[in-house]
Amino acid sequence: MVYLWSVLHFQTLNVAAFNLDTKNVLQRNGDPGSLFGFSVAFHQQYFPPRLLVGAPRSKHQNQVNVTGVVYHAFSAQCNCINIVPLSEFSLFIFLVFLNSKDINDQWMGVRVTSQGPGQNVMTCAHRYQQWCPNPSKDVCHLLTGQCYLLGNDLKVGNEDRLWRRVVCDKKHLTTHQKHHDWFAYCQQGHGASFAKDNKSVLFGAPGAYHWKGIVRMELLDNLGIASENPRETGDIGRFNTELIPLHRDSYLGFSIDSGMALIRKGELTIVSGAPRGGFSGQVTFLRADPAAKRNLLVELVLSGPGLASSFGYDVTVVDFNGDGWDDLAVGAPQFCVKDDVEVGGAVYVYINNKGKNWKDVVPTQLLGNKDSMFGIAVENIGDINQDGYGDIAVGAPYSSSGRVYIYCGSSDGIHKNEAQVLSSGSQNIHLFGYSLSGNLDIDDNQYPDLAVGSLSNSVFVYSNGVVSVALIISYVSHVVLNYTFKADAKSRVNFCGSPQGKLELPGQRTNVCTDTKLQLQVLSHWLFFPFHKRHFDINNFLICCFSQIILINRGCGSDNICQSNLELQYKFCSRQTQNEQIGFKSLAREDGVAVIIPSEEGIALEITVTNRNGDDAHQSHLIIKKSIDCELGNPFQRDAEVTFYVILNTSNISLSTTDVKVTLQLETTSNQTIQQVEAVAKVFFELVLQVTSVAKPSQVLVSLGERLIGESAIKSVDEIGPSVQYKFRIKNMGRPLKSFANVSLNILWPKENSVGKWLLYLTQNTSKDVQSVSCSPVNEFNPLKHINGWHEPSRKRREAEHEALSTNGFPFFPTKRKFKTLNCSDGLKCVEIRCPLLDLDSTAAIILHAQLWNTTFTEDYSDLNYLVIVVNATLSLTSSPDNIRLKPEKHGTQVKQNDFAELLEKTFVFRHFTCPLGLENDLIILSSFTFM
Repeated sequence: MVYLWSVLHFQTLNVAAFNLDTKNVLQRNGDPGSLFGFSVAFHQQYFPPRLLVGAPRSKHQNQVNVTGVVYHAFSAQCNCINIVPLSEFSLFIFLVFLNSKDINDQWMGVRVTSQGPGQNVMTCAHRYQQWCPNPSKDVCHLLTGQCYLLGNDLKVGNEDRLWRRVVCDKKHLTTHQKHHDWFAYCQQGHGASFAKDNKSVLFGAPGAYHWKGIVRMELLDNLGIASENPRETGDIGRFNTELIPLHRDSYLGFSIDSGMALIRKGELTIVSGAPRGGFSGQVTFLRADPAAKRNLLVELVLSGPGLASSFGYDVTVVDFNGDGWDDLAVGAPQFCVKDDVEVGGAVYVYINNKGKNWKDVVPTQLLGNKDSMFGIAVENIGDINQDGYGDIAVGAPYSSSGRVYIYCGSSDGIHKNEAQVLSSGSQNIHLFGYSLSGNLDIDDNQYPDLAVGSLSNSVFVYSNGVVSVALIISYVSHVVLNYTFKADAKSRVNFCGSPQGKLELPGQRTNVCTDTKLQLQVLSHWLFFPFHKRHFDINNFLICCFSQIILINRGCGSDNICQSNLELQYKFCSRQTQNEQIGFKSLAREDGVAVIIPSEEGIALEITVTNRNGDDAHQSHLIIKKSIDCELGNPFQRDAEVTFYVILNTSNISLSTTDVKVTLQLETTSNQTIQQVEAVAKVFFELVLQVTSVAKPSQVLVSLGERLIGESAIKSVDEIGPSVQYKFRIKNMGRPLKSFANVSLNILWPKENSVGKWLLYLTQNTSKDVQSVSCSPVNEFNPLKHINGWHEPSRKRREAEHEALSTNGFPFFPTKRKFKTLNCSDGLKCVEIRCPLLDLDSTAAIILHAQLWNTTFTEDYSDLNYLVIVVNATLSLTSSPDNIRLKPEKHGTQVKQNDFAELLEKTFVFRHFTCPLGLENDLIILSSFTFM
């Protein structure tokens, strides 16, 4: 084995000329009046990068409706993006989209944003309208707004997600009056962003709750069975405005950004502006509520200075000082100083104090010129000068024809003086700087570029003019090096000699050097010199290599052949966090195979590699799924052992996934043949159902003194005996079942005793909060056709019955008690009642109505103090995939009807009690009937 040690010494050109090039600017123009440039975003489809431009007042070709259009541009082209692409899957949707009256004047493109290189794109229309069905009672035009997600290729893809997202959806609009006090004017889309956790998308709807505003977080891939529920300020389902500590007309959700190190590192914190909150503007810090799975908790509120400054009009999260904690910049474009008429607009920069005491942070104030609306756009533009600190651009569109200011971060936070000021340079352009996008290198020179939009139907792209020299060295053999000098701006750098060459290393511990000469051509608008070209000759650009070649065989056998013995073991684990410590717990196994239950907990693969009794394994690697290369060591020594964890992404697991397979291949240049290992785990989706039950009424009186009536003489169910209800309430803790599974409640009903006499006579079943379907078999309900069936008693009658059934003053629990227990396995003749729970959303109730058969109790059990009748019930899945099952944990109850009786004027008294019981998939009812 040969080791090559190379020590590289080279000088780099250090010129403080990081300004954006204002001469070679790319300009793109749209149709007049289209507001082309209202929003801009860089997007990289791996290569080439594209510029996305929103034109909310444009219309599609050959279309009448002014729907708004999003364009993408690269090279010299500028092409239109169809929001819903023409494809076999979505052709009908696309035609509906273009022809619907709801989309006219919707302002599609008011917001366009990219998740990052090779990821998704989102565009929104905040004026999208829905037409109400009842204009006499409701607001006729519902300005709900809408957003579309597109894949990396700017088309709808195959991911398991909804591509159209509407915050104020049917659930919002049908549960409350269609009025501005609720969700009639949500105007979703002015603020929209991809969350920094790379799995969520954020929407603002500033018009909700009488313009108090809401923020909503949804998963990108939101159709998987294990997907988390969407969250919303005010709590979806409760719609409680008191959970949002802002006044009406605050416009929460007008701007949105997020960070993973704002308050706690590794935890997503959402930042949203409310530019009319608190009379000056406010910014809220939001996070997922740990106590309510559908709520976004308002953790912190920052209030802006000055009256009506629109603090929060735009927000951006940047690490200005490079300490690993996210900082915050907030635009306040209407800020002014009473005694200083030259100030118009401000940006406030908050430097994070390791997540603590945000309200005590004194922000750095950046001020704009009078009436400039400085701060209407604030954008993270990356590290534009490559000094290791984040930078921002600030738009001031009303400063003359519009300006953009560049501010650079530093170890102390942010420089208060702008590094550069951009303007359009044209009298025909106005409101330059209305929109901004940066933090992406579109010309492949290793420096981020900047896009600036205007309201003059024009967009400008600025490239960074930084000059630097990099050195690339490649190994041709063990003793020869090839080198190449490269510059990122070739048009301004001239190499006086050849930029390429070879270095030969003649022997051990020797220095070999080479140098080259280059000429830098500098323009005044880069270096702030007078306007003429200047040349700088830079000599002795030096590279030196120090080499050492050593043969290493000490970890191998006496024959200098390394015969390693690499082996691996694996097991699937769940990732758990306790007391801010991350741990891993092995997954349960069935038939020797691990079982994955998709949940909020992450799944990891624990891998242990050993080299027991083997020679050193040189250049040892573990290749995972043919794409992930884990270096184990060079060499991985004899008897070495290493254990590490690979976090698995389960977001792509769908209902069709029955197993997970991960290929593992150990590799080494030592002498060993290693077979590929396939790590396999089963995938099961578990339904989390909870069941409670209760018997009504709580007390039942049975008169013994009345004349017994035979079956053939009974004309109505009321003559059979007292009525009872058995109410089963099922709570679904997961996703609604209608999309993937059906559940049935199966009850073994004690119909007759061992000699065939009636016990509990079923009359009817009813249901709540679930699709109304009769339990089966239907002929078990009121099977005696000559008896008039069940009817719902009136409220007065129910109250009278409850009062008559009162047992106050009756002595219970006699000293000597004689009882008997009956169940379906001990002689009772039972029938299985199956009640389907179709489209179970969150809760449902099944109610069985029955009559206690007086004659049977009086004739067969009058010698007992009480009688216990056990009723069993189970939950089962019907018509469901094999990989879906009920979660094996406590989700049952027990209804215990201790029906104690005393003989007082020949009257039986039946009393019902309820207590919980935890059983796996079972529901047991104990009915106790007491006699004297």
